[in-house]
Amino acid sequence: MISGSFQKLRTKIILMTLLFSIVPILCLGASIYHQYKEAYRENVIESLKARVQNRSSHLETFLNERIAQLITVARVE
Repeated sequence: MISGSFQKLRTKIILMTLLFSIVPILCLGASIYHQYKEAYRENVIESLKARVQNRSSHLETFLNERIAQLITVARVE
């Protein structure tokens, strides 16, 4: 009888220890994952915005050069 109650107590202690050690680790892991995901997403968006701005600037420069060339050709002829 005493052995059985000690076994139940032992099982309860093991389960409670696991519960109180694993649950905070899981919560912390989920929190860190969420923060990393948001930071990474913002980083990717900023990088894409910079690339779009760069391409837009290059395209606008290219078109302005072609317009200038067309104006020069139109004046010559």
